[in-house]
Amino acid sequence: MNKYFIILLFISSFFFGQNLNLINPKPSFRAGQKINFPTPEKGFLLNKKELFSTSDLGATWTKVMDLNESRNIYFKGNTGFIYGDNGYLLRSDDLGNSWTPVDSLQNKDLVKMEILNDKIYTATKDSIITSDLGFGERVSVKLPGYSIGDIDFISEDFWVMGTLTGKIYKTENAGVSWDLKVSVDYTPSDYYFIYFVNSTLGFANRGHGEFLKTVDGGETWTQYEYFSRELYDMQFLNDLHGYVCGQGNTLLKTIDGGETWTSTTSTSYGNSDLNGLYFTDLNTGFATGERGRILKTTDGGTTWLPFAPFYDDISEFQIVGDNTMIVLIKNNIYMQSDDLGAT
Repeated sequence: MNKYFIILLFISSFFFGQNLNLINPKPSFRAGQKINFPTPEKGFLLNKKELFSTSDLGATWTKVMDLNESRNIYFKGNTGFIYGDNGYLLRSDDLGNSWTPVDSLQNKDLVKMEILNDKIYTATKDSIITSDLGFGERVSVKLPGYSIGDIDFISEDFWVMGTLTGKIYKTENAGVSWDLKVSVDYTPSDYYFIYFVNSTLGFANRGHGEFLKTVDGGETWTQYEYFSRELYDMQFLNDLHGYVCGQGNTLLKTIDGGETWTSTTSTSYGNSDLNGLYFTDLNTGFATGERGRILKTTDGGTTWLPFAPFYDDISEFQIVGDNTMIVLIKNNIYMQSDDLGAT
């Protein structure tokens, strides 16, 4: 039996037509990278090549524009950044209604951007750049040989970074000096994220699925013993309630500040990675990942509903009559559409 990839395309001009409409998954088949809601209703989702927006809390998603190797999307107030490799940087000052290219970072791969006290903090693989909100008056701290995986700017002077070589460093003087806190000598040991809830509680994840926690501002780190999957994104709503997503459909929740983590139930087909998540409040949240997946919860992660009808491999499909399509998913799940896949 032939295997069909998850994309179903309706050929609008029968045999040799030029216009193809994506039926599933919507809004895109590309892996979702990050998701962000600058307001409770208005949100953005990006993959490496496209930006999508919603103004109805994820009920519908509309393509905004094409992107170029984007990595992340960040908002502070009305100001937003979309950034990625080779100095790719877009800026919005109107809650994402319009985006303008910024050509000021010398084609460096951008790892992290944050705004603190009217200053922009930008991390590349080997440097940290501090500037005013207009990218003027820049101060650059070079970090030769460090190879930043991720960094969290907890305050203007207090930063913690994880490298691509298995190390965690801490500075309390805005990068003038760095103290080594964690070091391993095996590979892979990339740090996928460094995330601080407050000035004392922080988390990190590195290769081999090793999940670490600090309760003393990064001075010491303790590894959780029961994790084995890589984690890619984290968000805390307050000091107690947090979520993390990652490899193999991982979605975890804590209600005690990371003392314990429990797996949440996600509606899924297969075992694909989840790359980004965002909660607008304690109950409503979204996750995105491979195969264009968008999941939504309205009960604090107890249940998750998919935006598209399905995300797994299609084993077979058949059009019956004029408008009815029957799809076999993973050889055991049948779905029927009476409008040629529109719903």
